[in-house]
Amino acid sequence: MIGKLRELATGGILSQTPIAFGYSNARVKAMRTHLLTRAQFEEMARVKSVPEIIEMLERTHFKQDLVALSLKFSGVDLVRVALGKNAARTYRKLIRITPESGRGTVLAFLRRWDVHNLKTILLGKSMGYSTEKIESLLVPAGEIGEDELKRLAGSDLESVVGFLKRCEFCPPKESWENQVKKGDLSPLMNELDRVYYKELASKVKGVGRDGGTVLSLVKAEIDAKNIMLGIRARREQIPTETIEKLLLDGGSISKRELVKIAETKSTEEAVRKLSRHYDLTEAFESYKTDRSLVHFETHLENWVAQKGVKALRRSMLSVGALVGYVYLKNAEIGNIRKILSAAEFGIPEEKLKGMLVIAG
Repeated sequence: MIGKLRELATGGILSQTPIAFGYSNARVKAMRTHLLTRAQFEEMARVKSVPEIIEMLERTHFKQDLVALSLKFSGVDLVRVALGKNAARTYRKLIRITPESGRGTVLAFLRRWDVHNLKTILLGKSMGYSTEKIESLLVPAGEIGEDELKRLAGSDLESVVGFLKRCEFCPPKESWENQVKKGDLSPLMNELDRVYYKELASKVKGVGRDGGTVLSLVKAEIDAKNIMLGIRARREQIPTETIEKLLLDGGSISKRELVKIAETKSTEEAVRKLSRHYDLTEAFESYKTDRSLVHFETHLENWVAQKGVKALRRSMLSVGALVGYVYLKNAEIGNIRKILSAAEFGIPEEKLKGMLVIAG
């Protein structure tokens, strides 16, 4: 009976009905129980070496990936590659259990990994990273296959740009190609984000009963990126016309307001102007101790992830729970990467804890 319901829910006559999402929502809530907890993250944050982190991860759902890759990789590279493999395998499962009517929305959210991978390859090439180093940083969880990603990682910058010209979800080349030739990748990076969020918003508008919740997630994420741009622009005195070009469309804060925030005389004034939308007081207090913008970035990441948790918990028989899980899994991967970097570069435990995104 269960097998028959699964067949009907994921590909048959029920694929457009709430019953289909009942099955997939139940599955994704079970998947959530395997995500690392706050206690596990805090325990890992206390360790001082990569081998200790690997030992702890081998007691979790990452064991399969770590063991399978241990003959080829070791240390930091082992964990990074295992994270990518685990994410890809997890998200493939998520797509399999997603009813047809919600599959386009989930795939649109996963496309962020395509953007992540393309940026990683471009930056890696510009910084002279080895092919192996670039490959270890990739997360093959989007639409661009692992083989294609490896090919791009081993190609020269010109070949990567050639791929972007042919890529259906990449930005129009007239907006960035000349800058890339001059060695400036920032316009292309920004356009990759712009195209991604525009496409994501269009997919979300077609969502049913949880459309409002999912759209609020997208808006919050766009706001977070625009706020960080505004705060950085204020500190670095970036010209207004440049700021206007870099800001993303589709957030809940107008571009005009964001430009005014970037033009404020101090970070404190910028935080005060933002208070009607987002309370960044706590992040600002931490910022005053070391002048690091990471405090604002982490606070906003937590804000978005918490919205994902709400979507997961409140969603009933709709795609919201699946989207919420994507945010939680992304946060898990991000946290482990931060813990790994802390062990690698000697970042103090207290500073690391302030960087973690704990949404569960």
